[in-house]
Formats: sequence, C-alpha cells, structure tokens
Amino acid sequence: MTLSVSSFTLDSTISFELYPYPILGAQINKVKVTDILSYNTARLYRNDLMALHQQVYPYIPSSNGVPNDPTQYKYIKCTLPDGTETVYGIPWIIDGTIQIYNGTSMQITLDNLTADQQNQVLDILRAAGFTATNVTYPTGAAGDGGSSDSSSGSSGSGS
Repeated sequence: MTLSVSSFTLDSTISFELYPYPILGAQINKVKVTDILSYNTARLYRNDLMALHQQVYPYIPSSNGVPNDPTQYKYIKCTLPDGTETVYGIPWIIDGTIQIYNGTSMQITLDNLTADQQNQVLDILRAAGFTATNVTYPTGAAGDGGSSDSSSGSSGSGS
C-alpha cells in the first residue's frame, strides 16, 4: 500500500523510515511536518529533486505503483530538529513506519534519592533523548534546593 497525503497531519512531529536508506539514511527522527507540496514548490527546498528522484526510484518497490516521474507525486516539507527545512517524497516513506509524537507529558516522583542519583536520573533521560522541562528538588537536595527549568537538549516523547 502506498502512503497518501492524508497520511500526514500538518504541525505533527513524526519519525519514519525511508526506502532509499543508502541515499537519505534509514530513519528520519522527530521532524515536524509543515506542509504538503507539489514538485515545483518542493524544488525550492531541494533544487536537485529530479536528480535525487533518479537515485531514489530504484529503491521504491514496484508494487507501490509509483511513476518514474517526480512531478507526479507529492512531498512533505519537514523541519528537522536543528531547524533546517527539507522535503521528502511521500513515496519514499515506508508505509507502517510513521511514528507520531503527540507531545504528552509525564510526571514522576522519585523518593529518597541522593544528589548523585538525581543527576544520574537526569543523565539517563537525556541519553534516551528526553528533556526534563520542570525539575524540582526538595529543600536541601541536589542543586540549590529550588526548582530548575531546563529547556535545552533533545525533544522528548511520551511514547
């Protein structure tokens, strides 16, 4: 089954896998879908789209029925985690690999931790790609005894 424009919701954050992994990488992680584009508009973000299509096309299963013409299908415009904007042909994306991040939050209370353990927990979360946006230390605990808001690091997921 081939993906369609309706498979994508604008302003959603998604990850997905690509058929042409040797060319574009296997996994695209946590990009924000900002638009659905025609070939002519997509060229504004990747001026080499015709040449890229010729490289990518052999990796797309023939059973998907994708025409060997990049002007005949749509593209998703994405903002990468570093802020860069790029486009991907919808037929380049492997159906069934789209993971949607809905931005839910999670609150956990861990009791009786030493200052070292508190730092270790934060390090583990960061290493897993999560961002702790509201960290509160009880009086006399790690840090300066107050709250710490952190907005640096990778975007986290509730999934």
